[in-house]
Amino acid sequence: SYYYLEDDREAIRCYQKAIAIDPNYAYAYNNMGNAYKSLEDYREAIHCYQKAIAIDPNFAYAYYNMGNAYANLEDNREAIRCYQKAIAIDPNDAYAYYHMGIAYDNLEDYREAIRCYQKAIAIDPNLTIAYSLMGIAYDNLEDYREAIRCYQKAIAIDPNDAYAYWFMGIAYGELGNIKEKIKCYQQAARLGDEDAQVWLRDNAYSW
Repeated sequence: SYYYLEDDREAIRCYQKAIAIDPNYAYAYNNMGNAYKSLEDYREAIHCYQKAIAIDPNFAYAYYNMGNAYANLEDNREAIRCYQKAIAIDPNDAYAYYHMGIAYDNLEDYREAIRCYQKAIAIDPNLTIAYSLMGIAYDNLEDYREAIRCYQKAIAIDPNDAYAYWFMGIAYGELGNIKEKIKCYQQAARLGDEDAQVWLRDNAYSW
């Protein structure tokens, strides 16, 4: 309850008391790790997740959370190892695949990132952000037509996805289709995207 009230320090005190009573309470260590992560103390969070996993080696969610903590520390390779362990335990963890894709993106391994996003979408076809990030990965590979198809899929799921419209506009621009670029930027701007609004304003376009 303290954690959901964003009183992370009080939440940690409660988890510590729970662990003092039951030293094998893996979920208390995991949840305490989440509280430390909210406080941006990622190394202490990792220590908590390691404790949870030592108690329960099949605790997939603790591996996933530890991966996120390593990602926050920009240790993408260690994050990937954690996500891989989470997936080995729970092959249907779409978010582990999704976050592993982000880690590969950060390492500029865009093809591996795309494979991860595809796995995430196969598990959860409504994971809109995975389509958008896959589009950005294709952008980085200069495959702008495939990127546009990804953004279109994201928008089909969520027509109010300003992020997807903005990046789709960028992809159209790279293909030299300025008319479609502007249309995408205008839709992104109407949905509140500030980057699109600034670009349109600076180039004397309305939305």
